[in-house]
Formats: sequence, structure tokens, C-alpha cells
Amino acid sequence: MNKLILQTKKSNNDNDYAIYVKQFKQFFKAMIIGPFNFKVTSGKMHAIIGASGSGKTVFIKSLIGGYAKHYGIIKILGKDIKDLEVKKKIGYVPEFITFPEKISAYNFLKFMGFSNGVYGQELKHRIRTLMMSLGLWEHRNKDVNSFSSGMKKRVMIIQGIVHNPDILILDEPEAGLDIANRKKVIKYLKFLTLKGKTVFFSSHLLDEIKDYIDEYTFVINGRQIQTGTLDHLDINKTYYIVVDNNKKFLQFFAANNVKNWYDKDTKRINFVIQNPLHLQFVTKFAEQQEIKIFKIGQTEFSFDFLIKKDNLIKLEQKQLAIKQNSKNESD
Repeated sequence: MNKLILQTKKSNNDNDYAIYVKQFKQFFKAMIIGPFNFKVTSGKMHAIIGASGSGKTVFIKSLIGGYAKHYGIIKILGKDIKDLEVKKKIGYVPEFITFPEKISAYNFLKFMGFSNGVYGQELKHRIRTLMMSLGLWEHRNKDVNSFSSGMKKRVMIIQGIVHNPDILILDEPEAGLDIANRKKVIKYLKFLTLKGKTVFFSSHLLDEIKDYIDEYTFVINGRQIQTGTLDHLDINKTYYIVVDNNKKFLQFFAANNVKNWYDKDTKRINFVIQNPLHLQFVTKFAEQQEIKIFKIGQTEFSFDFLIKKDNLIKLEQKQLAIKQNSKNESD
């Protein structure tokens, strides 16, 4: 399966990106990770998505310098990741952490601030502001080990941004959290991008992050499949329908220039409409033709969807190329 690059934003200078990755390759145990080729736009939220074991964590650890040896190029804000100045401009939140014993949340964050070169009143102000914004200030003197999973994750996010970095890198920030806390975390990360920060994180919870991320890179078994923006996928405009007469519906969509494809695995016809109100024309057609609708709804953002959409886009590109070649030959 070849990778598909769906980037729309162009730059004449690769140094303009927050993160620039070219021909990255890493050997991990018996697995080859890469090659990865993608760019993360400054001030955006970019997710590297894939199932467990797809190479996301290996790449993130390479990105922060945890795995020193790799092939290819990784630049952060135009500089090599080994540059000490780069390390001051990134914050990192691991998937899991073991906190020191008998330490308050405030003292832990103070220690992490010291470690990142922040001191005195500036550090006190940063900790207070961040703990208040994430609802932790009243718990500042409690043992951090007594916190719930959601509270611990918020403490970890604060330690990742206490030194006010330009880029925050997180490994599976929703891991171990219930859906309510996952939403709090992803909304706060989005808030950071509205303040000009770049957020890069790994995830496998596609449907929960689709309304927040600006860009994505999709990997399977260590191989990059797609990278780009969600606009190309029409995910929020894609619906499915299950009926007792697929042929008539496919003809209806074709006649009205509605993008569609049939998924034989789920027996669904997926289709793209620009406005949810247009669903009334779909149901009206079914009524007129006496076609029974068993199910209709919005298509889930899943790995299966990405793979099938990838194949569809490649087919459309191939057909377009054939049509263009035929036109050139006739001219």
C-alpha cells in the first residue's frame, strides 16, 4: 500500500514548519518503522494516528531524542532535533508516568519547572495560572499519587507546558481516561493551538479527535499511508445508507454527481453531501422508488474508512490521469 500525501498548504521553505520529517526510518526490534514523510504546520494540531504497534511511540521517542539513532531528517522549527536550543522549545507528555512518592502536585510541577529553566515568580505564576485553568489549583497541596487518572494526566500536561514551549508533543494523551476526561484533554490541547502553540500527538481514537485536529498522518504496521488535512476526506460530510436496492441508489447518486462508493464488507453505500439538509432528497428518493431504508447515518472516522477512502482517492486520481492523457493524445 503506497502512502498518499494530501497536504494542501504549501511552503517554499521547509524550515517554516514546526516539525519537518523526511525519509525517517527506524529499526525497532523486528520491525521497520518508516519511511515517514510529513510536515506539521506551526500553530496547528497534528495527530499521528494508527492502531497499537503501528510505530507511533517509536517515532515520538525519536522526535524528542529518546532514540538517538535513526535514518532520515527530523527538524523542529528548522533545526536538527539534536540542537540544544530546540529542546527548550518543546514540551513532552508521555503516555504513562510513575510519580515520585509523597510529593504534592505543586512541588512536582515546581521541580519540573526548575528542570526546564524556569524559576522564581515566573514559575509560581505559571504553575498557578495553569493549575487554575485545568481545575487543579485547589488540589495543589495533595499527594499527586492520590489523584485520579484524569487529574494525573492534567498534571502531566502542565509539566509539559510549564516552561512555555512553542511545541507540545504527547504520546496517547487520552490513554487510561474515561470519555469525559478525554474530551477535557483534547479541548484543552485545541485551546493551546488557539494561543499559537503547535500540538503534535499520537492517538488511535479517531472519531473522538476528528472535530479538533487540523492535520493528520496515518500509519499502519510502521508504514505511512496518508498525511494531510481532514478537508480532503470530507469526513464530516460523508454519510452511509443501507437499503434493499443498491443498484437504484447508485444510479441516483451518479445521476446527481454525488460522490459515493459501495462497501461490500458492511453492505453500506457511502456518499458525500455538502449539507445535512440534503439528506431529505435521499430519503425522498427512497420513498418515491419504494426502496426500504434499513439504516442511515454519518460515517464513522475509523481506520477502515481511511483505508477505503485512500483506495478511492487513488482510483479517482488514476481515472483523472487516464482522461488527461487521452485528451492530450487527441489534441
